[in-house]
Amino acid sequence: MCPLDVKRPSCEGFQPARVGETSAVVADLEERERWLENQNSLRGLRVRELLTSTEAIDIDGATASIQYPLRWHHLAVVMWYPERSGAGDELSRLQRFLRELAQAANAGAAPLFVAADQTSGWAWLPYRSAAPHAVETVRHFAWGRPNSPSLAIGAALPGVQGFRRSHRQAEAARGVAIAGGQRVPTLISATDPRLSAAAGLKPLRPPISTNSSSNGTGRSARLSPATGPQMRWLP
Repeated sequence: MCPLDVKRPSCEGFQPARVGETSAVVADLEERERWLENQNSLRGLRVRELLTSTEAIDIDGATASIQYPLRWHHLAVVMWYPERSGAGDELSRLQRFLRELAQAANAGAAPLFVAADQTSGWAWLPYRSAAPHAVETVRHFAWGRPNSPSLAIGAALPGVQGFRRSHRQAEAARGVAIAGGQRVPTLISATDPRLSAAAGLKPLRPPISTNSSSNGTGRSARLSPATGPQMRWLP
């Protein structure tokens, strides 16, 4: 007997899946998920070792191990969500955002992503040559996304040392954002000349309108009804 959603002329020879066969497919899918999770964990471990190692490394071997071109130029980005969602899907959303960002920023190869915790991740965009406009490209892409995560961006730098240094810059910039107590999506760049312990934060979207008010420092903080105070003090 044919299933109700299959047209009768095309269902000759139809055999419903046996319980054992269905269980085998489910087991295979679960095994693949475990394999992918282990692969990502191993990749993350190797990236962490690469970031902290003070010894000379086999660049080509490390490139093959983490599947990322370490001899190229790198733009590091730390991404996070200030608040957890009820769905608990922050990491998958970050990875989806990164893939779209890499395409928009004309990265030369697939980006690298390593989960830092349940709501944040480390990322690198690879470029075959110097990418002087990469930071601004990332800025504009994030500004145009209504559900963008918070981003802290390093400088685009070459080689293994650039891979490490750009990440350290992005992490330091994120530290400024966290210290600022921002609970809304924030964009901060280590290349901003105003970046300091008390300045340098930018909202992800330009404000709808602005007003000026005293911030107690003798300078004005730009305010927006949509985003609240922008944590970038104006001269």
